Amino acid sequence: MGQHNGQGKRDRNRLVKEAGAVLTAVLADATLMNLPSPVSPEAVSVTAFDESETRSFEDLTAALVAALGEAGWTIQEAETDSSAPSAPSADSALYAVLPGLGSGSFAVQPPAISFAGLLEGDA
Repeated sequence: MGQHNGQGKRDRNRLVKEAGAVLTAVLADATLMNLPSPVSPEAVSVTAFDESETRSFEDLTAALVAALGEAGWTIQEAETDSSAPSAPSADSALYAVLPGLGSGSFAVQPPAISFAGLLEGDA
């Protein structure tokens, strides 16, 4: 169940801040949008958009992976049916966990990167 007290709201705001920091580390000149979730008030949805961004999907994904690591997030490997390693593709997302706070998916769609996730107790 979700947290419906002041601590839950503070934690949600912290998750928004932490995810937003990763997004702006990759897209420094981006407009950051904290979007309300239609699913749950505890859900976090943040998008960074920079219309002047020219890097490719691959370059943005590499920058995102680096920024997540620097910020203390742990990227979880996706379960696949194939034993061969594969690079992220344009239709995939990176699932990451910020220990003690929450987790969610980061999706790269140039010129934007989005995050959708939940607090640790809500996941």
